[in-house]
Amino acid sequence: MTSDDDEIIDAEVVDEEPRRCPRCESYDVGPGKHFAAYVALMFAAIGAAVAVDQSAFAFLIIIGLLVLYYVVPRFRCHACGARFD
Repeated sequence: MTSDDDEIIDAEVVDEEPRRCPRCESYDVGPGKHFAAYVALMFAAIGAAVAVDQSAFAFLIIIGLLVLYYVVPRFRCHACGARFD
């Protein structure tokens, strides 16, 4: 009979240093972009295009939003506002 304290746990040790801001060296770093916000903007563009019958313009806006999503750096520092990968 074993207790919970005697249970062996297999864990992998990860020696990865937490992300730091390259400008201010702060560890207060989070995601710089949110896919759900881009999806909401795309649906809003489609809705507006359907309302005014301009689907070609909505297509260009959606392409622009997708390009913007992939161009914006992945992380943002909460201390100084710098964006980086």
